Amino acid sequence: MDHISHLKRSLFTLNITAVKDKLSDISNRFSIDINVIKERYKIMNKNGSLREILASCNIEVYEGIVPNLAKLKPNSIDLFYSESCLQRISIGDLNKIFGILPNLLSKNAVSFHRLDTKDFNAIYFSRLWGLNYLKFSDFTWSLLTSKKFNNQNRSREFEFIKYLESAGLKTIYVESYLKKEDIEKLKKFNLAKRFQNMPLEEIAVIASKIISSKYYDGETKRVQVNDF
Repeated sequence: MDHISHLKRSLFTLNITAVKDKLSDISNRFSIDINVIKERYKIMNKNGSLREILASCNIEVYEGIVPNLAKLKPNSIDLFYSESCLQRISIGDLNKIFGILPNLLSKNAVSFHRLDTKDFNAIYFSRLWGLNYLKFSDFTWSLLTSKKFNNQNRSREFEFIKYLESAGLKTIYVESYLKKEDIEKLKKFNLAKRFQNMPLEEIAVIASKIISSKYYDGETKRVQVNDF
């Protein structure tokens, strides 16, 4: 689990309590008998430790996902999901994750990932161009980042898609966010050697939503968003 250190027992207990008033809505929304929902709610533990509470919800938490992947059972992952975090994982750890993932994904596995492929620091510094960090060599960038602070692997959208495909996931849908002015700016920008042979349209993508699955055999649908 990403950011497990931020997961507080009090907040999780509050969330469970809040569900109590939404049981009918959950039943209607997912077409599940209300009595089944009520029984499931009774099982949820609101008084134990954080791990006991999570276990009552059928949630098993692993702190430090890379060293714990080997503990998962083969073919045990049905949903592979990430929310703006794959770009914060080092290249070395990404290779470890996707190296073992093919053995862990079930035959019906699906995945959804939201990526933010611009410099994370641009969120806090309005004058910083989101693609400015692509001027640094890999060596220089490694000196400016660490696993505990400001780690960004700078991989582009198409590289993440290759990672997913290496795990046997076939791409269903890609939604790419880029600005035409960034493409024009890149034409005169001194890119690091690593990025110099990449198409500027690929480099310019600053955010993505990617859906894929193990069993899909159709064409990939691509949507480009410029007005955002």
